[in-house]
Amino acid sequence: MADDEVLNSREGEVAPGWYADPSRRSHTRWHDGQGWTSTIALDGAAVIDPEGLAGFDPSLAPVSIPVSMPVSEQVLVGAKRPLDRSERRALKAARRAVRDAERAHAMAIAEAHRRVRDTEISRSNQLQIANTQLAEAESPSGKRIGEYRGVVLHERTLTTPKGGTVWLRGCSADVESGGNLSMSHRPTLTRMAAGGLLFGGIGMLGSLAAQKREVADKRELYLLIQTGEGGMVLQCPPDDGLVVRQFAMAINAYARDVDANDVERAAIAASSRSIIARIEGDTSDLDEARDAKEAVAQDPAHLEAIRDARAEMFALEAGSPQSD
Repeated sequence: MADDEVLNSREGEVAPGWYADPSRRSHTRWHDGQGWTSTIALDGAAVIDPEGLAGFDPSLAPVSIPVSMPVSEQVLVGAKRPLDRSERRALKAARRAVRDAERAHAMAIAEAHRRVRDTEISRSNQLQIANTQLAEAESPSGKRIGEYRGVVLHERTLTTPKGGTVWLRGCSADVESGGNLSMSHRPTLTRMAAGGLLFGGIGMLGSLAAQKREVADKRELYLLIQTGEGGMVLQCPPDDGLVVRQFAMAINAYARDVDANDVERAAIAASSRSIIARIEGDTSDLDEARDAKEAVAQDPAHLEAIRDARAEMFALEAGSPQSD
């Protein structure tokens, strides 16, 4: 087309034709003389641009000479015909193929994203566990073992409600009924009370120490804890028999093995530091998952399948007066 054919007879008007696509999504785009349209040339055929007029000013006038196009492509513009039954079926199948191709790509991206998230969660959990173990191993009291009615047991210490925190070495615990406590531990209770070393909720200790019961009361239950600095008697609900006895056994076990536990704690601390250093210093697993996600997003096979499906659909829609 000659230079003088670019404009109509009236100055400033543009002749309808194919011009270089200002959106750069195709080689050429149809200008109808009033403005740009959504019709583009793709692989030698006039098709509808799925992005329409997005990405540029539709009122922008072409400044170059219209690009020459085969007559067959020019004829397609504005000359759509109704589709027959077979063509409608083909268009429906083409649209379904586009949805399937896009869905397959989206699912692949979602799976890659899930692997990245799972890797991040796994690393975070491992760090949390290692840091918790390190904190417990380095704590002066050690790991928390359990608690019963305000008495807290750690690997290396024992804390009572009114006696404070003491080192576990040398501690012992017994569980007795009221009558047995007064008969079996009366000298101990008397000695601790006289020395001002008896702490805590002692309940009916005065009457227990003073009375001599011939028949032990099986329903009254007491936890007797002796430490290097004193002791305490804690009255327990009768139904707590199993729980309080298990707690007393734990006190005695950790008091007996406190030195061996210190060795184990040192080993746990060293192992935890090693794990933390490895996770923080080696991000290869996370980098690999992220690279895989990026590769899936740019996968040529998926992108080509989508592009081919869209081209087929656009080509069929170009001849349909009902195309979107």
